[in-house]
Amino acid sequence: MAAVAAVIGAAMGVTHLVADRTAPDGPVRLSERPGVFATPVNLCKLVPSATFKKLLPALKAEGQPTNDGGCQWTTSGAGLEVYPAGTDKQWGKSPRQAHELFVNQRNGTLPNGETAWSWSGIEAGNRSARTTGPLTVKPVGDEAFGYDLYENRKTGRLEKSHVVLRVDNLVVDVSYTVVDGSKDGPAIQTGTHTAATWIANALNKQKATG
Repeated sequence: MAAVAAVIGAAMGVTHLVADRTAPDGPVRLSERPGVFATPVNLCKLVPSATFKKLLPALKAEGQPTNDGGCQWTTSGAGLEVYPAGTDKQWGKSPRQAHELFVNQRNGTLPNGETAWSWSGIEAGNRSARTTGPLTVKPVGDEAFGYDLYENRKTGRLEKSHVVLRVDNLVVDVSYTVVDGSKDGPAIQTGTHTAATWIANALNKQKATG
């Protein structure tokens, strides 16, 4: 994936870290049976590329598959990516197992003061960033949380925002990255949530049709 390449420093606190309001108040009772996503979803075909042009006006190419089963849409200075969360294959697992993965992803998202990343597809060379812990996001899918990356050497601005969401037995990570300074932090966060909503709606449509 085109996200974090390596962690190169110690963790540090983040003042705007907040509790995830999508966390359940009590035990979640979900089906133990295999969920609707029994085989890999073609994430490049889930949402039309023309829709993503609302966030990437210069987009000309279709989404490109990634080695981790995800997809990315890239332009000079900005890009979108979606990929299955975690390292194990999720297809055919139950909603309960997916919820456990979601919780593990949220618990494993820790503030870090110095994270190295790059993305050649959007012409973003080696960068150093400060990563937040899990953040509150507006509801999307069955449950969701966010986390952000801030440039920490020169500008201090937010450059990459993520929303991790679950729909039935599938957990995906959706990110929107803007490194050319054309959008501020709130616009990037809003764009990420918009993209996550498109993805969740498309997955729910697949779920409804079986």
